[in-house]
Amino acid sequence: MGERPKKVQGGGCPARLDLVFTKGICLRDEVEHECPLGKSDHDVLRFKLDMEMDMVKGDMYKEERLSYAKANYNHLREFFSEMDWSVVYQEADIQSKYDKFMDAYNTAVERFVPYYQMKTKKKKQWFDRNWEKAKNKEKAWMKFKKNNEVLSREIHCWSERRVRYL
Repeated sequence: MGERPKKVQGGGCPARLDLVFTKGICLRDEVEHECPLGKSDHDVLRFKLDMEMDMVKGDMYKEERLSYAKANYNHLREFFSEMDWSVVYQEADIQSKYDKFMDAYNTAVERFVPYYQMKTKKKKQWFDRNWEKAKNKEKAWMKFKKNNEVLSREIHCWSERRVRYL
């Protein structure tokens, strides 16, 4: 990528260490070499990518998962006890035995383990880790003011130290 070396140290030999990893060829233009930032010995690379972003609207925050807590374990036990295990043992190699077992397992899971929709809270994009630390500090201070306990004071001081280094 690019004809010019990307890294030159002092009067040393130039090296090509910087790479851009992409899925397939999606560079729209050539790579432009800009001047280094500050005292860095790496060039700034400027390029344009062709990107396709598929955004599915609607129930994006809902995720389906298996609910093993609500599985019918009596039927699962019955299913595996009635299974003809000789079919699995007759296979020649380990991989085919594993494949046969996984087919039976997946069939049992499809029949006797229900799905549930896990709803995840979508955090606002502006509510990042730093905001969360500040909010926790405020909560700890309010709790200390209300209860006036030593432990609450220690939690507040710990939160304040974490927020101070933002």
